[in-house]
This record gives sequence, C-alpha cells and structure tokens, in this order.
Amino acid sequence: MALKFRLNFVDLGKDRDPSVAKTVKRVVQTIKEMFFDLSNENVRNAIAISFYEMLENCFINKRYGENLKAKDLIFQALFEELQNAKDRVSRQTACYVLRKLNEKYMQDPEIVNILHAHTITALGIKHKIFDGEFLMTIVDLLNEHGVAITLSECLTKAVSHFLASVKFNQTGQNANNKVHRDQHVCSSLTIIAVLANMSVDTEYACKIVPKFQDQFNAAMHLLNSESQAILKLRQQTLNAWKKMEMYT
Repeated sequence: MALKFRLNFVDLGKDRDPSVAKTVKRVVQTIKEMFFDLSNENVRNAIAISFYEMLENCFINKRYGENLKAKDLIFQALFEELQNAKDRVSRQTACYVLRKLNEKYMQDPEIVNILHAHTITALGIKHKIFDGEFLMTIVDLLNEHGVAITLSECLTKAVSHFLASVKFNQTGQNANNKVHRDQHVCSSLTIIAVLANMSVDTEYACKIVPKFQDQFNAAMHLLNSESQAILKLRQQTLNAWKKMEMYT
C-alpha cells in the first residue's frame, strides 16, 4: 500500500483531519497488535520491509507536519516495545525489526546517530533485555560506529549488562527451544568479544578490566559444559579479553 499510494497514503475514513502521519501511525500500531507476537522470521522480515517502505515512500525527505521526523513514527513504536512489550516474543520481534531497519539506515546520520544508539542501549539496560536479537543490534552498532558513539556514558553499565546476559541466557528462560537458547548465549559471547577487541589499546580497557574481571571470569565459568560451537566462541571471547588485559 505504501508503494501504491506513496504521499497519498491517507485513510480518509478514520480521522477528522486525515494525514499520512496519522495513517502510518495507525498501520504501525495495527501491525504490532496483529503480528509482533509471532516468532516467525518471514513475518518479522515482512514487518521490517513494510516499515521501511512506509518511511521511504510516504514522506517528503522523511518529514511531516512542522518539519517533524517521520522516523519517530516507526522507531518510537519499536522503542515502546522495548519498554513495555506485551510478551517476550513481541519484544524479540521489535528487536529483530529494529536491527533490520538499522541495517538499512546505518549510513544515514539523520536516523542512526548518537542519540539513536544511546536510546537503544539505555532501554536495553534499564529494562534488562538480554535477548540475542537485542544484543546483536548493539553488535551491529559497535561494528559500524564504535564504542564512543554506541555506548559512551553507558559503558560501565553496558559491560555489566552484557556479562549478566550470559547467565540469564544460559537458563533459556527467554528462548523458544534449545537452538534459540544457544543463539542467545552466542550473542552474549559475541558482544563481549566485539567490545573487548575494540577496547584493546584504548582508554576503555582500563575502565573495563579492573572493574569487571571477576564478573567476566564467573560468566565464562558457567559455560564450561556447553556445546562445541559455544565453547569455540567462548574461547574466542577469552582470547579477546586476555588481549584487552594487556593494555591495563
């Protein structure tokens, strides 16, 4: 519909003063209510594509009204799910869609910028989101924009959060099955390894290692009896942390 109607994407029968923004907001809410509680990757991809097409095709320069940012109609709805999702699956769907949209707009500073990255990180820490879908969203931001832009003032809280995610994800309480549980654990290890590698020979190493060495050791000890795939990633994480230690 967004591709067909574009700037005329207006539901004339719903509002006293119909507008594209009101219609997009209503469509986003309807999609959330109907599809966010489905843990199906094809559905989640379709949601991400729908949100992207609305943002790309229904606004001039991604603005509406008095120069308001159309991106907020989409991303704010996703942020709301991080804060107050109706269930685990809906939260994970929001994280999945958020990651896909970030991939599309990673090079667009109007959308994926410092405020955007800090908002995602802060929401995850505050609401104790340990899902692999969320952690990999942060990994993407770290890989593209680095520690300063992605974490900055949240650094120490973020490190504690990432380390705590290992124990939480090992329990499998936020997973559909063992495969999903292992994906969460691998995401925990991945984000720790990525952060450690990025902190080598930087001021961040001195902020991380002394404060979190014991928590890191405890988290790695929990994974002694995991699958070969997890143990391999665990070793890579240990190596990255040890390399970071050399610069403290």
